[in-house]
Amino acid sequence: MHLRRTFGLLIGTVFLLQAADLLITQHQGSFLHLTLNDPRPSRDGSIELDSYYFQPAQGSVWASAQDQVLELLILENRYGGLQDLVPGMRIQVVTGQDRHSGVLQSATAALLSLRDKDELRLIRTESITDILLEDPPGPMISVRQKQNESDPLHSIDYGFHCAELSWTAEYDLIRLDQEQALLRSWFRISNRGDGRLENARIQLLAGEIVNERADIGPVRPMAKSAMFSAEAVGLEAEQTLDHYFYAVEGTMPVQPRSEKRHPLYSESTVSTERRYIVRGYDARPAESAAVIELTFIHKSPSAAILPAGSISIFDEGMRWQGTASIRQYAAGEKVEISAGTAHDLRYERVITDQKRMRNYEDVEILYKLHNRSPQERIFLVRDRISGNRTVRDNTVEYVKRSADTIEFSVTVPAASSVEFSYAYSKVF
Repeated sequence: MHLRRTFGLLIGTVFLLQAADLLITQHQGSFLHLTLNDPRPSRDGSIELDSYYFQPAQGSVWASAQDQVLELLILENRYGGLQDLVPGMRIQVVTGQDRHSGVLQSATAALLSLRDKDELRLIRTESITDILLEDPPGPMISVRQKQNESDPLHSIDYGFHCAELSWTAEYDLIRLDQEQALLRSWFRISNRGDGRLENARIQLLAGEIVNERADIGPVRPMAKSAMFSAEAVGLEAEQTLDHYFYAVEGTMPVQPRSEKRHPLYSESTVSTERRYIVRGYDARPAESAAVIELTFIHKSPSAAILPAGSISIFDEGMRWQGTASIRQYAAGEKVEISAGTAHDLRYERVITDQKRMRNYEDVEILYKLHNRSPQERIFLVRDRISGNRTVRDNTVEYVKRSADTIEFSVTVPAASSVEFSYAYSKVF
């Protein structure tokens, strides 16, 4: 009989861990810094450092102690016996062809007590052929003093990089009227693995970082999640060189396969602009709907940046209007959100004439804009024309947005339609 995976704690080894320091990135996992106080070597002189169910990335584990040189050894999940079981573990016990799941109550040399919901099951150890942990731990980390080092160790600092933890920003944009909206911001920490800490000092790193470490392997999807809300207290971003850090106040537990959501900044009111975009280069033969684009500038003094994440849009009655992703924005930069389509604002793009020769093309285009809403709307019609081209015969003025994109601004009265046309010549 053996354990397929054992709990990461060895008999005779005592762990005295102070609060862990945890740096969580948005897309590159997290970095743990742990301190073991009063380490006590085992009989062979080695000291076990617990990974607390996290899965350290290959080549990322480090350990140091008072400038002493330590030998470092990463131990894979090891097999053991009943002596490694701890009450409260959720295990599976195999007896012949039968398999029993539940929470361990007690284990002796002769008898094992297992509870599944309201049922208490007693299993004779002589009938057990296998025991499996349902919450597998991460590998153990073992260190040993060099032979020429004789000073006792008072503490050991160690850490590693793991992929299970990440965070993202979430925003709610709640419309107040035609020109203003309430912006609320949150950060969500997700733990997709089995790692757990009782008290962690957490910092969040906003933005992309370079991490060219060897592949850390796949992360299993979350089996379940729990969401918690905190009081509305805002964080402040601290800039170091080119990155921004958010320090979460106090300490908090890290629970396996869970999520936590807390306020990021204090809520603020922003001025919004609603634009209706016609992307002529995406037009279909039939009528197409204009794209709704929302813009605003976040000027809150506490918000140095808006970290990348997702933004949910609500109307005045707190009815959800959709969720879009946003990139990271600097303070004072205009935020642009694609907020779906306006189905009462339709358009048609018709090529009325086209002449093409070996190195020359001449095209005439007609736009039909339909406003079926009860209010006047402004259509921003964008067309993409690459190459060496000349625009002519346009019935509406245009602006050049980029080297290959032009934009027409057309006002269409309520419940009305407007047509305009232009032509272009292009030399290949």
